[in-house]
Amino acid sequence: MTRGSQTICRAGLAALVLFVGAGCAEEPPCEGQPGRFSEQSIQSGGQQRRYFLYVPSTYRCEQPAALMLHFHGTVSAEPSLASEVRPEERWSLEAAVKVAEEKGFILLRPRARGRDFAGLKVWQWRPTGDATLNVNFTLDLLQHLGERYHLDPARRYAAGFSNGTNMAVRFLEGKREHTFAGYGLVGGGVWGTTYNPRIPAPPPRVYAATGYRDYQLD
Repeated sequence: MTRGSQTICRAGLAALVLFVGAGCAEEPPCEGQPGRFSEQSIQSGGQQRRYFLYVPSTYRCEQPAALMLHFHGTVSAEPSLASEVRPEERWSLEAAVKVAEEKGFILLRPRARGRDFAGLKVWQWRPTGDATLNVNFTLDLLQHLGERYHLDPARRYAAGFSNGTNMAVRFLEGKREHTFAGYGLVGGGVWGTTYNPRIPAPPPRVYAATGYRDYQLD
């Protein structure tokens, strides 16, 4: 084989590799569509768990989208009205949907498990008992949505209001510390006195706001 033939052969093989590699590139998930979706559910930990999802009208599966996962605050209701309550749709839902549409990110609001307390039905992110179940529920949700929507792993964020902030910071510990790129914590804190979340390296962006009379600041 002449030197010129060898050069042509190598160039042809390189082109073939590029062609085959391009053909084998993984296609982004395109099952999910834009829209507003209430009372969605998945199986997690042997239970049916529910969530609210809003996908902006600008979403296209060709472009990876940012995701904001928002944990709601405590919600309570009379037992007779419990079946009509959607805790994940309380606490400024319409304002959150408006921002999601304007900024082009997907909004995900999971629902805490309900329990009977003081004569009421209460939905709350509890520090004991439910903590592991709720962490796994969150991870299951991320996997579930990632199979339907093209999500940008570098732009996944967790936020919480009131009791929901306690759940959000659960992802600052252990092997979960890189689950989210940033956190938004409003009007809440951290459970108990022994739980100390650690800040991973590189540190995520954290926004926290609370009232000056908040007991967490004492």
